[in-house]
Amino acid sequence: MRKTAKKMQSALGEVLVTGEAEHGQVKVSLDGNQKVTGVTIDPDLLTLDAKERLENGLVAAHANAQKQLRDIMAAKLRSGELKLDDLKF
Repeated sequence: MRKTAKKMQSALGEVLVTGEAEHGQVKVSLDGNQKVTGVTIDPDLLTLDAKERLENGLVAAHANAQKQLRDIMAAKLRSGELKLDDLKF
């Protein structure tokens, strides 16, 4: 059981997505285990005047990346590439 779980975690870790917000000025990258692997911020948003846009952009980009992961996992489940039994720990 643990071996299957480790194998699944490893396979999910290979999935990478990047969510974007603020017209691509904020990007958050996640792996399939939902670990943040990177954040990119356009320097134009690194001003006091843009603080709220940056904060909102980070939240939105993260949510966008999570949605992409959910869509990928759903597609893998539909195709049979991933089985719910494989996800049990």
